[in-house]
Formats: sequence, structure tokens, C-alpha cells
Amino acid sequence: MTTLTKDVVNKGYHYFDWNISSGDAGETTSPSGVYNNVIKSLSKNRANVILMHDIKTYTKDALRNIIRYGKNNGYTFDKITMSTPMVTHSVNN
Repeated sequence: MTTLTKDVVNKGYHYFDWNISSGDAGETTSPSGVYNNVIKSLSKNRANVILMHDIKTYTKDALRNIIRYGKNNGYTFDKITMSTPMVTHSVNN
């Protein structure tokens, strides 16, 4: 991964990982769990990219409240573009 990520960036590409997990890939199976996982991990000191799976009904059911919380607390929602700062995981190999 270390070589791949360096090559990708050196060739002018941008890639995005997530820095917040909703937990809906296994450990969380309720709208309130997804909501709590997301809001406790939001930070105003960085771009927040949330991993969510659209096939999970409990994720869909949490989304409205997550958006409401975000807007009420000064967060904005936007699409990823070429000018969006990359969000990446640490690469350990």
C-alpha cells in the first residue's frame, strides 16, 4: 500500500478514504448506534468523510438525524471534487 499510494499521488490522482466509520459494517445494527458512532467522531478541525453502507436500512434511517445534527452544529455537506483535500488512512506497510 505504501508504494501504491505514493504512486497514485505522484501521478496526480487523488484518492479518498474515510476517517469516520458509522459502524454499520458489523458492530452496529440500529439507527441510534449509527447516529452515535458518527456524531461522536465528527471534528471541526478536519474534513470529515463518513463510511456508510447504503444497503443497510438502519443506516438510511439514521441519516436524516445525522444531517440535522451536523447542520445544527455548524457542519456543512458537500461533494468531493478535485479541490477537496484528500482524506487518507495511515499506511502501515
